[in-house]
Amino acid sequence: MYNDYIKGTKESAAKNNLRAIALMEADYYSDNNSYCKDAQCNTSAKLNTNLFLKTTLDLNSDYEYSVVNHASGFEAIATPKNDTNVTKYCLTESNDLNSASNCP
Repeated sequence: MYNDYIKGTKESAAKNNLRAIALMEADYYSDNNSYCKDAQCNTSAKLNTNLFLKTTLDLNSDYEYSVVNHASGFEAIATPKNDTNVTKYCLTESNDLNSASNCP
């Protein structure tokens, strides 16, 4: 039961981080007329540097974050790191939140 609580907390944090990425992408697009994605924003560290401009995403969390091209404009992805028992999530520019097999 306690482990399920911890897992749920980590997954909630991942979803919140995806929403924060989406908000920052809107600002980034306003300034650059493009989204921060692919090689420029394909790791948590690059997102911190190129999108947030500060350390926002915890590099020691159970997730690695990235942003890829998508028909909506971009898709932010929270991918579980090795040996973690959490679910993969993704959020499109259209604010569609998906999990597991529905993510790239």
